[in-house]
Amino acid sequence: MLKDPIVITGIGMLDTNGYTPDMCWQNIISGNGNPTVQDDGEKYTNVRVKRAYTASQYIPDLDLSGLHPRVLRTIPNTMAAAYHVANTAIKDSGLDVKNKNGACIYTSIGDSRESYRYVSYALDSGVPNLNPFKQLWATSNWMAGFVASEFELTGPNFHTGAACASGLSAMYVAKCLLDADPTVEFAIVGGADMASDRSFRYFFNLIQALSIEDTDNCSRPFDATRNGFVVGDGACSFVLERKSSALARGATIYAELAGFGNFKENEDSTSPNKDGLGSKTAMLQALAQAGIKPDEVDYVNAHATSTPAGDDVEANSVYYVFNRKIPISSNKGNIGHTFAASGLLETAYSLLSMKYGIVPANKNCLEPCNTDVDILLANKVMPVNIVMKNSFAFNGRCISLLLKK
Repeated sequence: MLKDPIVITGIGMLDTNGYTPDMCWQNIISGNGNPTVQDDGEKYTNVRVKRAYTASQYIPDLDLSGLHPRVLRTIPNTMAAAYHVANTAIKDSGLDVKNKNGACIYTSIGDSRESYRYVSYALDSGVPNLNPFKQLWATSNWMAGFVASEFELTGPNFHTGAACASGLSAMYVAKCLLDADPTVEFAIVGGADMASDRSFRYFFNLIQALSIEDTDNCSRPFDATRNGFVVGDGACSFVLERKSSALARGATIYAELAGFGNFKENEDSTSPNKDGLGSKTAMLQALAQAGIKPDEVDYVNAHATSTPAGDDVEANSVYYVFNRKIPISSNKGNIGHTFAASGLLETAYSLLSMKYGIVPANKNCLEPCNTDVDILLANKVMPVNIVMKNSFAFNGRCISLLLKK
C-alpha cells in the first residue's frame, strides 16, 4: 500500500529579515540582512565576537495576544518567538488544531540556558525568592510542551536535538510519526534560537568557529576568503499533514516531503569527513527514498555556514552527487547561523523559492570557492520544482531533505 505523502500547508518565520514569511522573503530577495554590533557592556569585553544577526527588534510587534499575562511576564524572547511562528503557521494552514491529536515536535539548542542564567543571576544578586515557573525552562522538552499546551494539542510531544541539524531532525521525526501512526492527524514542527546572545558568541568563539571580523560581510558562505560563521536569531514553524487531508479541506500545499537522508559520520566531532562521506551519503539517501534522479533536482539550498572546511566539503559533495553545475546558495549570508532554526528557516526560503520562481543569491560571496557548481552571486529567476535542502552538524550529523512541488 502506497503511503499518503506528507505535505507542508503552513509556514511561520522570524529572523533578522522580519517576522512574517512575506517580510522575510522581500528582504532576502532585496539582499538585505546584515549583522549588527552587539552591546555587551564593559563587564564582557572578553567576548571578542561583536557582530550578530538580530531579530529581537521584532519582539514588540509579535502577536502574543493568545498568551496569558502571567506567561507573558515570565517567558524569554526565545519562547515568544516559538509561539509566534507556530501561531503564524497554524493560521496560514487554516487548520483547526484545538483539542486534536496533533503532534508537536519542537527544538532549541539554547532554551534551557535561560533558566540557568536566571538562577545564576539571582544567586549573584542575592535575590531571596526565585520564580519556580522559570525553572521549568531547564527541561529539554519545555519548548515543545509549551507550544503544544498553548494550542491545546493532545498528540505526541517531543524535543529533538541534533545540534545544527536539529530543525531537519524535527521534520524527519514528524514525517516518520505521520507515516507510522494513523491516529496522529497532523504535526506542528518548529525550532527557535535567539543566538545573538553573548553566551552563544562566547562559546562558539572558544572553539574558533566564528568570524571575528567587524564588517557587514563577515558571513560569506562559499567565498574563498570566508573565515567562520556568524550567529543569528531565528525561529520557524511548519504545519505538516497528509496530502489526502490537505486536499480534502482545500488547503494550500507548499511542497511534499519527498525524501530524507539521515547519516552519521564518525571521524571528527567538529569537522566534516574530508571526503564528504556524510554529506554525499545523506543526499544520495534522500534521492533514493524519493525515487528522484539527480538531474531532476533544480536547486540545492546548502547548509554552508561560512567555515573554511565545511563549505569546501559540501560544494565538492554536491558536485559528486549531481555531476553538473547545479544552482546552489546558502541563506546564511543574509540571516546568519540560527542553529536549531537554521534548517527550518532555510527550508521555508526554499518553499518560497518554489512559490515565486526565484532563488536568492549567495550573499557576500565575491570569489566562489568552487566553480564546478553554480554558486549564485545574484538572484536567479527559474522554475523551482524540486529542492535539496542540507543540514549538517557537529558529531557528524548529516541530514538532507528533498522538497517536491
